[in-house]
Amino acid sequence: MAHAKAEGRKIDGVAIKAPYNKQDKVAYAIGQMNKGKNQGNAMTFLSYLATPAAQKIYQSYGFVAATKDELKVKSF
Repeated sequence: MAHAKAEGRKIDGVAIKAPYNKQDKVAYAIGQMNKGKNQGNAMTFLSYLATPAAQKIYQSYGFVAATKDELKVKSF
């Protein structure tokens, strides 16, 4: 929301300060689909997301960089 407002977008919201916003508990998961049409592209993208450059982009939007363990591709 802060980013959208900084860009001049007309949005409203309620700021929830830590620790009530649970910012240290929120996680986003991404993965490769077992039967996706573009398996190679999926792995290329996942590999890119694990690079320092991609993590820096995430951090520029307020996210915390993932640990090496969090960046390992896992099966579910």
